[in-house]
Amino acid sequence: TVKKCTGPAGIIDSHINPPPELKKITVTVAPGTVPAVGYKRLIICTGNREEPPQISTRDNKVLENDYLKVDIRQDGSLDIYHKETAEIYQGLNVFEDVGDAGEHFDYRPLPDKIITSRDQKAGIALICDGPLRASYKIDLELLVPDSIAADGKSRSDNFVKLLISSYVSLAVSSPMVEIKTIVNNVSRDHRLQVLFPCGIQSGCSYADSSFDVVERPREVPESSKWKYQYVSLHPQRMFVDVTDGKHGLAIINKGLVEYEHIDDRGTVGLTLLRCVGKHRKNDLSIATPLAQCPGQHTFEYAIYPHKGDWESAKVYKLAHFFNIPMRGMQVEGAGGALPSSLSFLSVEPDELVLSAIKKAESEEMLIVRLYNISTKEIEGKITLHNKIKQAVLMTLNEETIERLDLNANNEIVLKIGAKKIITLGLDIK
Repeated sequence: TVKKCTGPAGIIDSHINPPPELKKITVTVAPGTVPAVGYKRLIICTGNREEPPQISTRDNKVLENDYLKVDIRQDGSLDIYHKETAEIYQGLNVFEDVGDAGEHFDYRPLPDKIITSRDQKAGIALICDGPLRASYKIDLELLVPDSIAADGKSRSDNFVKLLISSYVSLAVSSPMVEIKTIVNNVSRDHRLQVLFPCGIQSGCSYADSSFDVVERPREVPESSKWKYQYVSLHPQRMFVDVTDGKHGLAIINKGLVEYEHIDDRGTVGLTLLRCVGKHRKNDLSIATPLAQCPGQHTFEYAIYPHKGDWESAKVYKLAHFFNIPMRGMQVEGAGGALPSSLSFLSVEPDELVLSAIKKAESEEMLIVRLYNISTKEIEGKITLHNKIKQAVLMTLNEETIERLDLNANNEIVLKIGAKKIITLGLDIK
């Protein structure tokens, strides 16, 4: 009974839980190319196999493949050597905890008792040592104030242990380092960030947004006369990238919506926790104890060094793959009319991003929504396994704009402007 398999971006979990009397086996496989919006059937057989080179170096706390070499420091931070550009990124994945006297919509940092994991002693253990994927577990114990002081202007002198465990993984065919961090939060009134000082001189950052990638300057406005000092916190969806055009570093995430471009060294701060105990509405202050985020929290993110800028490196492609990985399903037999590998829908080129596939709200049509994430016009091609009877261009609220022509191969080919969103209505047989 196959329970799990793996691809370049991580483990694929089966949806089928075998009965307890069956033997459960964890299997790691390299599935190769899997068709777009499709599937590939794999048959797991017993027998001997050749062992490819290992990814980990047990004695030296190193992970290495054809793209990256990752050295783990004694404090648990990472030095990453990017082989294509020969760039070295030092001291990545450092944790920083600061006091927060704000509320839900207002971050107010406190300057005293800033705690970081730099120069701390980390527990480092190799926990997965396979030919296709290897992982280290890094344990840290930070002493942080348990809350802010009664006057609200400084942090408490009472300290508690903030336990942080990071699982750092590298797959044999992956250009990014994947990290899962687990935090047991017992402190209040604080913010926990993970820092990535990439050392890139860049005056701006590029963050994934809804149907777009937004360029934001690092320079901050003068705010000394403001009621609250300006803080350079920004929203993101799946990634933030810092680049000088020649090379760059992208921090990809799952559900971590806030980042900070901190200094001239290109340091990116990814917010993990903001813990506050009140919410202001008009002149009222409402207690919100659960907003202190007590208990255990799990965060997933990845580090992707690359050549060129975010667009030429196709950071968005890796970000979508990390957020929407392949999923495994256990099936029986080999019958049926469909082949062992099939794509139901494919989109070209990579810059044309698939946003939605669904049934139309008021018609018997398939809705396919896409957008051009790039800064230039592209020619897009949409191919379906099914025969397309009719294709129409629609508005976002599914009103028909015009009918589209199909080429001889039953494909939709059309020009799509930079940053443009299109909605297609497809009548398929």
